Amino acid sequence: MIGKIRALLFEAKILQKEVIFFISEGIFLAIFTYLIFNNANSLSDMGNYFHNVNVALFTILIPLAIAVLSDYFRDKRNGTAVNYSELDLIVIINSVFDVKLILITVLLSYLPSFFWAGSGFFVKNLLLIIWLVGLGILVKIILDFIIWIKNPYYHRFRFLDKIRESNEYILAWDSVWKAKENSKHNELKFFEIFSKNVNILIKIDKPNIFFNEFLRTFTNQIQNREKDILLYWGKESPFEKILEWYYKAETLHDERRQGFPFDYDIYPILEYVEVQSFDRSYSRYLQLVKKHLDKHSDDIEYVENFFSSFLSILLLNLNRISSELTFWKSYPEEWKINSNNLESEKIVPIVALREIILWSERRIADGFLDSQLGTANGLSYDSELNKVFYYLFSDTEPISWANIFSFLFYPDSDGRIEGLINTKRFFGGMGRFAMSWGGNSVESKAEAQYKNGLSENKKMLKFMHRMIPVVFPSKEDIKQDRGILLGYESEYMDDKNKLSRIKEYIFVLEVLEEFIDEANKK
Repeated sequence: MIGKIRALLFEAKILQKEVIFFISEGIFLAIFTYLIFNNANSLSDMGNYFHNVNVALFTILIPLAIAVLSDYFRDKRNGTAVNYSELDLIVIINSVFDVKLILITVLLSYLPSFFWAGSGFFVKNLLLIIWLVGLGILVKIILDFIIWIKNPYYHRFRFLDKIRESNEYILAWDSVWKAKENSKHNELKFFEIFSKNVNILIKIDKPNIFFNEFLRTFTNQIQNREKDILLYWGKESPFEKILEWYYKAETLHDERRQGFPFDYDIYPILEYVEVQSFDRSYSRYLQLVKKHLDKHSDDIEYVENFFSSFLSILLLNLNRISSELTFWKSYPEEWKINSNNLESEKIVPIVALREIILWSERRIADGFLDSQLGTANGLSYDSELNKVFYYLFSDTEPISWANIFSFLFYPDSDGRIEGLINTKRFFGGMGRFAMSWGGNSVESKAEAQYKNGLSENKKMLKFMHRMIPVVFPSKEDIKQDRGILLGYESEYMDDKNKLSRIKEYIFVLEVLEEFIDEANKK
């Protein structure tokens, strides 16, 4: 029993201690009042007791107030950069050292002693109640100072928790997000309060300058936040809440809410977190994005736009990925471009195919142009293009698939076939590794994998043809290109590299011809 009482008193949180203190104060005041009424020589002596108690408590309060204020202004005078300096001044003035409340407390505490002597019994009871109220408030102010000295976060959190539509409140939050918080717990608590208030403002549908300024205190200083905090492995990470804000911003389309656009404030956060996660934390970031898109999978337009933006950022920052193998292992299988995912008719792999076609078309065209200009002994190997093809087109045979893309997206010009032959390969030169355990040999495993890859290439052509049929040659074009290739075959008999390229493109024409024949039949 004694142990439980000790734990309640000394191991409780601040709010629990505050409740316990006021209960103890109430008991003390009740005993004190009883003793006064039963031991005072006359009720007229009560005024002196009031005065003595007031003086004692104000003697405690004044040094505490001086200590708190002098500590703050000392840092300001020295020009020391202190976290939450603006926030602390606002909290001290409004919550800890509330001048209006102190003046009211002085009035309630000292007023009864002035009128006590000449008052009747009923009035004296009323004055006693007034004095007890003032005394209680005074003790609370002292307690607030003590709590501030021991743990200022309690008052910081309490002040920020309630939305106040004022410049002072905006300045307070701006001070929070400027700071470099060392404690993960405090950082998460600040964000919990902030996100709760953002959700309240969104829910009540009250678009105004205050909301935008409030949101921008966070978004404009996103660089001060650690991505590990944003991607926190807790029940609900800050990034999950940010994703939901973005969804709400993107889906507020009706006329009544046209004046409430804030997606442009949140999008930089999504871009920042994605780019920062390329250094590490791939798995957590991709997990949260996938969870978000799965949650809103019914909103096809939103998922399409979101994933298109995600992929654009990824393709622009491939060089930032610190470990390609780890990143692509973490990349969701449902997002990869293969026939199974595309046949499921889910929007993400379809968007991925569309974006990769557009992106690779530009890079392939630029690569052939560099080759024609003769820069640096031909063009350099495009490792980024190669990696995207290798990992995203997860089931294809990558060398043959790269040849198909090169053939389809080579710039249409005179001497096109000759350009294909003379251009140095700049992506897609690496096949897939085969591993085998037990009775199957590596060779048989590799052969099966190669055949499955070629089969997947043919299946993928069907989806590409639906999306961009204009790049596919006609039967007449295929016949003409084959004739040109066979003509060059005899010309380059002594050049093994060019002869190899010719055979590769003859094989591409066979694949395309077979695909077109099957398509025509259907």
